[in-house]
Amino acid sequence: MVKVITIRDDVYKKLFKVKRKIRGSFSDAIEYLIEYSARGEHVKGLINLAGSLKEKDIKKDRLRRVLKW
Repeated sequence: MVKVITIRDDVYKKLFKVKRKIRGSFSDAIEYLIEYSARGEHVKGLINLAGSLKEKDIKKDRLRRVLKW
């Protein structure tokens, strides 16, 4: 059964990225996000954040201070 839903453009772009990441359909992407949320992986801890920072997010002076510590 097919249903039509309306979502904002910004949400569509994010959903499209998930769809592309999992190489599936929009239904697969929505199901993936629902299961991800149900498993509670989004709150398990810092390990889930590994690799999430981009180089542009890092303040070089603060990194230098941490490395000296």
